Parts: sequence; structure tokens; C-alpha cells
Amino acid sequence: MNDIRIFWPDITNEEILVLRSLSCYEWLIVRRLYRGGRMGGREISLDDLLQGFPPDKMDLAKKAVESLEKGLVLRKKPKPDVMIIQAVPGFFSNPTKIQFIEMITSDQNLRKSLVEETLELTIVSETLQQTTEKILRSKQNIIAAKITASEKIAFDGDRGVKVYLKAKCYNDGCFEYTFDLTQIHELSKRIFPNIRCSCGSTHRCTASGQVIRPNSELTTSKISCPKK
Repeated sequence: MNDIRIFWPDITNEEILVLRSLSCYEWLIVRRLYRGGRMGGREISLDDLLQGFPPDKMDLAKKAVESLEKGLVLRKKPKPDVMIIQAVPGFFSNPTKIQFIEMITSDQNLRKSLVEETLELTIVSETLQQTTEKILRSKQNIIAAKITASEKIAFDGDRGVKVYLKAKCYNDGCFEYTFDLTQIHELSKRIFPNIRCSCGSTHRCTASGQVIRPNSELTTSKISCPKK
């Protein structure tokens, strides 16, 4: 499977949910309508719309047209010896849809992923992302933090988070590290034992950027989920 972030690195959960509204083949169909300027004004025959799809995928393309019609995205009207297709006005008004269609047009590998139905549209765990951001914002020693999607699956079935941290130690040194999180409690319980620091020391650190002083025990506090 090819995660959408391979092609769209900074995509948000909200944008992914927009893309989830259509299947891979439905996106390929509406892309052809958009490229031809058929956003409710022009028309295309069904045969022309399906032209170019691999023979072994033609049934999927036809089912996509039928699904789009049922979903009120396309409308068909018969003419002598031909079925005419056009998009319903307003469908292409969403900027996320337009950006994705333009990406499909310009990126051959993305088109291939759609044709082969190997494109994965997994959102990032909102609970894990929000909790991580909240904890890191509360740490005064953290200089910079960046949270992106992880390749690993989180506790709730969504995608986990990848965290980059840059922080100061108790000697005013600076250190940085990157790691994946799939569980909320890992923020306080996960230990990184060999983090090199500009102060010349090697520190033991938690996933929340806390430096454990030599000969001291790590004390943890309960981490609660943010209220939605």
C-alpha cells in the first residue's frame, strides 16, 4: 500500500476525510471530467469517459460511474446511440478536491496507485496527536517540536505520530531526537538512554523531553486524554 503522505506530505486529517468520500476509481473518473472542463457545462460520452482504462479494470470503472451517479456527483442523460455524462455543478468547488485532481494529473505514480487501488488514506490518531501537542507545549525546556504521521498504527486503529524534539538540558546544553508514538502513556514511560547533548553528556530522556538526572528515579504523572 502507498500512504497518501508519500504524494501529499502535509495533508491534514480534514483533507483526508474529503478524499475518502470517493473511491480510487471514482477519483479517476471525476479527474477526466475536470480535465475536459465538464463541470456541469460540457458533456462526454460514456465510451469516451471510459477510454484508456485497462481491460481488466473496465468493470471497476463502470461501477465507479454508476456509484457517482447514485451519489449525485454525475448525471447521465441518453441521446441517440450514446449515453452522455456530466458532473453536477458545484462538485469541483472544494479546493481539496481540485488539488488532489491536479496531483493525479501530474503524478504518474499516484495515478498508478489509484488504478491498482493501493492508495491508503489513513488519518492520524487525533487523541494521540492532541495529547502529545498539549504535553510538549507545557514543557519549558522544549525549544522546538514537530508532530507528523507515523508509519505505525496507534492504539485506536488510526495512524500514530512521529515526534521530533529539540530541547535544553539542566546544564543548558541542547539535544534533539525523533521517535514514533502509538500509545499515550509512552510520553512519560518511554525512555531513550543515549541522547547526545551539546553539553558533552549523554542523557536519558523521556518521550516528553524530560531529562532524567543521574542517580535519580523518573517520576511520572497521569496523562489524561483531551476532552473533545
